[in-house]
Amino acid sequence: INVESKKNDIVASQEENEKDDNDQETTSSAAAAKKAAKRRKARERKKEKKLSEHLQQQQQLLKQEKAKKKELQQRQAKIKCSTCQKGIIDDIGFEKFGVKFCSTKCARAATTAAGTARPK
Repeated sequence: INVESKKNDIVASQEENEKDDNDQETTSSAAAAKKAAKRRKARERKKEKKLSEHLQQQQQLLKQEKAKKKELQQRQAKIKCSTCQKGIIDDIGFEKFGVKFCSTKCARAATTAAGTARPK
């Protein structure tokens, strides 16, 4: 009877060891999957950040090119603002008392300098 009970004990302990091994494998595979998911998300965030930075650089370059183009057009314009002497492009400016201005700021500056500004 002792021999049989020892056999049963050995078989039971082997089964428990197998269960523990299976549990550890399941736990380790779950942990590995979780780590892999974290790495994947980190890679995605890095790609998104890089793309965002690239788009910002492209937008900044477009703005700079547009500003250069506008400046060139202003230099080549035949009609000039009487205050700042910048070129008036595509009839965007306006006339006040027969004088041409590019903006209301220039018009106010000219009237203030001429002494025709309204008293406050």
